[in-house]
Amino acid sequence: MALSKISTGTTIKLCTLDVSCDTTANKAHKKYGEEYDFKIRFPKQIEAFDSLQPDVVNLQEVRYKDNLECVISEMKKKGYIVHSFYNNTQPMSFNNFICVRRDGNWEETLVKHYWTAMRENGDSYLSDDESARVPPSENQRGDPHGRCVGVSVLKNKLIPTLKVIVASIHVVPFDDSTKRVQQEACLSLAKMTQTISGDDTIPVIIAGDFNIFNEDRENKTKFDRFKTFASDLNLREIDLQKMIIKEKIITDQAHIGTCVEQPTIMEEDPKKIGTFTPWSFDSFSDIVYKQPLGYSKLDAIFASKSLECKDGVTVRPILMKPLNDLSKMSSEEKEMGMDELRFRLKDVLASDHFLLTAEFTFT
Repeated sequence: MALSKISTGTTIKLCTLDVSCDTTANKAHKKYGEEYDFKIRFPKQIEAFDSLQPDVVNLQEVRYKDNLECVISEMKKKGYIVHSFYNNTQPMSFNNFICVRRDGNWEETLVKHYWTAMRENGDSYLSDDESARVPPSENQRGDPHGRCVGVSVLKNKLIPTLKVIVASIHVVPFDDSTKRVQQEACLSLAKMTQTISGDDTIPVIIAGDFNIFNEDRENKTKFDRFKTFASDLNLREIDLQKMIIKEKIITDQAHIGTCVEQPTIMEEDPKKIGTFTPWSFDSFSDIVYKQPLGYSKLDAIFASKSLECKDGVTVRPILMKPLNDLSKMSSEEKEMGMDELRFRLKDVLASDHFLLTAEFTFT
């Protein structure tokens, strides 16, 4: 089989997306109609990331059995080898995915399933025991449902000695202490390379919904501690360098079906680049809508320092409908101080989280 030109022999391109398939997102279907059903939204998400020809795709936050089956079926149709990872065995469990392009330059050699956990001394770690949990205590809420980490060891088809470990993650959004334990447990994968693969030199890429809120990043003491924790594991967060919002523009009014997708907005100011904006019916939307989009860097990609990522992360909100026209902003929205970019994206997206893409070079 001829290998694709998706990546060169020494690069790997990764996409990660929280597909927004929880009970809150399910309200979009009820509120706005059939087109917001997950089975309608997900093909638009696939179209967005598959057009970028990634080698591997991480997906998070898939709930409900029929939607789980939808993701597996649709991704296989697109030519991906698909692995799902459940938080628990309950019907409403969240699931993460790692999907490897079948005709790409990378193939999986091992797949592992871990759960975030905490030792009695307070250290975070990953356990292969599916009953492992971050326990409640006087200082933390804990997580009785569990949060898993899906892991895949990939080998390059052109250069078999070239390997990388990829993880797909999704941590709780609540309780700073529980979230911190789970975030650090996810990053602790970097010290497990010998255990997993028998090689402690293999680099890692850990990508997904870290739920890093703006207040987390602005708490310098705590966030510096988190960055130091990552750095001590030879990891760093890859910077969000640009955001591209594409809209299909009709190019021939006589033939309405004739359209082209072109960049409508290109943003390179870090203060204006985010990875999330809520649905308007979310309980906290009124608060978030007043904030610049750059306040919402919830999703992230961490990678070994040995991997070069010169172009950083590109962020892409995935549109289902045309951007909202600023002239249509209501007086109430103006009075509340709604951010203009959030207004343009309000309720027109295929997911409230945005697509993140990064290409890494092995040095």
